[in-house]
Amino acid sequence: MSFSRKFKVLTILLAVLASYPMAAAGKIRFAIGDERKIIDAKGKESEAKTGGKVREKDKIRTGIEAQVIVALPDGSIVSVEENSLVEFTNLNSANGVQTAMTDIKQGKVRFDAQKQKGNSKFQFKTGTATAAIRGTDGAVGVSKKGFSVFGLNSGSMDIEAQCGATGSIQSGEMMVVHATACQIFKLANQNAGSENVIEQVMNAIDNGNGEIDENTKKLLESLDKVIESVKAQGAKALNCKLPELADTISTNSISVKVTCDKAPKAFLVNGTTVAQNQAAIDISSDWDPNILGEKKFDFTCVDTIDVVSEAKKLNIPENIIPENQKFVPVNLSCGTIQTYYYNAAIDSANKANLEKQDSAVTDGIEFNIVANTDEICNNGFITLNGAIIGAKFDASQNIKIVFNTGNKSRQMSIPASENNFTYIFPIKDSEKNWEATKLEVSVLFPDDSKKVASIALPANKSCKAVNTIKPSVSIQTFNSNMQCQAKFKVINNEDDEALVSIFRDGDLVREMTASGNDEGIFNLSSGTRPYKVVVTDQARNEGSATKTLTCYDKNASAYVSVNGSRKAFDESKRVPKAPPQIDNVLHKTLKIKINNMEHRDYTQIESITVTQEGKLGNVFFLSNANGDIDALDYSIPVDVEYGKRTTFKIKVKLYNGRILENSATYHYNVSTSEAH
Repeated sequence: MSFSRKFKVLTILLAVLASYPMAAAGKIRFAIGDERKIIDAKGKESEAKTGGKVREKDKIRTGIEAQVIVALPDGSIVSVEENSLVEFTNLNSANGVQTAMTDIKQGKVRFDAQKQKGNSKFQFKTGTATAAIRGTDGAVGVSKKGFSVFGLNSGSMDIEAQCGATGSIQSGEMMVVHATACQIFKLANQNAGSENVIEQVMNAIDNGNGEIDENTKKLLESLDKVIESVKAQGAKALNCKLPELADTISTNSISVKVTCDKAPKAFLVNGTTVAQNQAAIDISSDWDPNILGEKKFDFTCVDTIDVVSEAKKLNIPENIIPENQKFVPVNLSCGTIQTYYYNAAIDSANKANLEKQDSAVTDGIEFNIVANTDEICNNGFITLNGAIIGAKFDASQNIKIVFNTGNKSRQMSIPASENNFTYIFPIKDSEKNWEATKLEVSVLFPDDSKKVASIALPANKSCKAVNTIKPSVSIQTFNSNMQCQAKFKVINNEDDEALVSIFRDGDLVREMTASGNDEGIFNLSSGTRPYKVVVTDQARNEGSATKTLTCYDKNASAYVSVNGSRKAFDESKRVPKAPPQIDNVLHKTLKIKINNMEHRDYTQIESITVTQEGKLGNVFFLSNANGDIDALDYSIPVDVEYGKRTTFKIKVKLYNGRILENSATYHYNVSTSEAH
């Protein structure tokens, strides 16, 4: 039969009883820096975030002071350092066999590889060489002028270079490669794969003729000594104690506790940060359950060391230290633990699957499947057209076909005499299967034999037909008004990424990201203001919440002055007696000022009250609740009687609970000459 040409993706698996190796996904264990992007095979860019996935053909690009650490299915680590562009060309895993190829376009990567088992491959490629690794740690760099630099701290690396060299480098060795020449250089200590060493070599060969000259050798030897000395001293000071693992384990995870005499700045396992500023660290790590073999866990402590002082002790010039920094963070080895992961059931299943793959084309039945994956983004489903060729069963019997994405499974039956079928399978968040990377189609024949074909699912979470559930958000006050913070909580965003936008008075003041059902805290501005939080998922589905929130400044240094005086105002005078036709009073003005109010914000004043000692009622009263308070300065007319001591008390109440007080006293006696 023939199928419509509109079907863009064709996958034909002939006589397969178990799936071929499928594209696996690496997981981002750590990401830092402002510029860190994932670029997929179609050129679409997204931010590289902790917890995100890296798939085959994805590129990672980092800017200044950015870093992205990726864990491969077997537990190996690839760290893309700053100012780098790296492509994960191959990333396959099936039946216990992993194939990984990392192409370094520019910059450098650090790696810590688990020992490769059987036919598994872990390779690095540059413009001038290809390197294969079997359990080691080190670094690979491509300089600005295109020179390749390979360095190892431990293990071995097989390199095939354009210069014609084919061989291995060992622990403590590095190789510089360009189109016509190769050079191997060995350091006394095992620091050839150190990031600082690789960086120095890349700079030196770019500034020279592409070779490690004598001056560069001396500099590297000095740097090697400093690094080794600092490592030894720093590790001794931390004195971290590691537990022992059993020689063989049957589960694909470990859980251990590490204790140190003092807390390192950070604690890493195979290059991934697991704790900061802790002296006792609980560590859990896992890997793909199908990948058996040796598992190694390198524990690294990051601590701040006086590297310059260490250089002086060794009579080494300070200029070998990057940027001449006195105190710099240094990675210190805090030990390694190893075990062997073996599970008999998984080993047997892996071997059986491989055997089935080898013999699949001999049973005389073909199963072809055609999938229209364009429909996933357009309609939220995939149309599958299958053809079964060569099956000979009784017409009264049925063939069962099972469609499975892991979290969602459906099935249909067709008469054994049928050769073709069509099925529409939904792929979307509401089906709980939009995280699936493949759809497996199993054909179960009446004689209990089976054919399995797999379709790659390019489910795009920016498609509205796939991403159908609208996220929601709520706003909650945080602690108290004095905290001047609020909390937002995002729900209905499971397995999705969302942009959270904070608006105040209608203006955008902050943006942040939410991973899944997330929550976060944002700061409030002083006063009572309307806030709106808008959450937008990858398909532009939007939810929002609004709330009027109040933030009161502390105003710890605010005070009220009277007639220019911070202290109590007191004025005593002798004055002439008033004429008989005039009341026996003097008219005065109280000049009140509220000082040191943050942001000169009078809206944080609840009330201003002036009373006269000995009299009931207020001489003067203003309330913000009535909209009376619109300034920080007030002139208040008062009357003072001759011959009496008159005191006015001023009380300013702030919304945050503080009360500011002062007073003014007047005493006017008639002068003696007037009295007679």
